[in-house]
Amino acid sequence: MNIWGLDLMGNQVFFLDYNRSVICKANKETGKDEGEDVIHLFNGYGIEFLSESEILTSNQQSLEIFKKQENNWISKRRVVIPKCSTAYSIFYEKESGLVYLSDTENHRIFVIRLFDFSIVKTFEDSNAISRNFGLFVDKRTGLLYVVNNKSKEISIFQ
Repeated sequence: MNIWGLDLMGNQVFFLDYNRSVICKANKETGKDEGEDVIHLFNGYGIEFLSESEILTSNQQSLEIFKKQENNWISKRRVVIPKCSTAYSIFYEKESGLVYLSDTENHRIFVIRLFDFSIVKTFEDSNAISRNFGLFVDKRTGLLYVVNNKSKEISIFQ
């Protein structure tokens, strides 16, 4: 097992096992895998719940939205992001409808409007955005925090 993406929905924990390219459920109290495969992906990296019935995933060069219909998760939309090669981490800012997507190989963060998948902003810095496996936006300040595993620091963008 090689856990990459992680998100909470209600009283359940979901994680992405990169080795098997599958989203799984974990017990919220113990953190142990419950053995239930929720969604099978192609080279999945990140997951982010948009609602109780929608999951946003990142995989290589694309974003994909899955919608829950009855007991199955169905791919609703998959969009290739131009000039993106390794879409490792995602963060969804519900208030603005923006998705922040890290492109580790190209040292970029894309800010994407969810409703039409248009790129509204790009942060690019080969020193500050290197091996960026996690990101977060502070909704109070608007600051973007990016894990920089190369320098072992957190890079901050405005």
